[in-house]
Amino acid sequence: MPHLTALHSVAVASAPSGAALHVVGASSVDVTCVRWLRLSGELDIETAVQLDHVLRKACAQAFLVVLDVKGLTIMDTAGLHVIVDASVRARCLGRQLVVLQGPPHVERLLHLTKCDDEAFRVARLPRPVPAAVA
Repeated sequence: MPHLTALHSVAVASAPSGAALHVVGASSVDVTCVRWLRLSGELDIETAVQLDHVLRKACAQAFLVVLDVKGLTIMDTAGLHVIVDASVRARCLGRQLVVLQGPPHVERLLHLTKCDDEAFRVARLPRPVPAAVA
């Protein structure tokens, strides 16, 4: 049975098959303003429930939730469904879920399901470019 263990700002979801989704949340300034969630590992039918729980909590606590998906090695339609539902819930609460640009397999899934379409209204931002080291 999948489970979620929270340690400080790190939540790790794992499933019996060994699939794992790691969610790292870091708040900026005020938890009621922005909540950042960085995903890594596998977001699939076995770990989607854990992400749903984390997103529900984040959307209830912050006006803007930023979801960084660049660390995902796998994302299936169950994971996509959780993100779509969270986006709809956030809008209903007068809040916003922003999904940062992800790896090619995530971008392809978003494109094939039309979730990258303007009409879908999941706010999309490109990945931030790291600052040059002086």
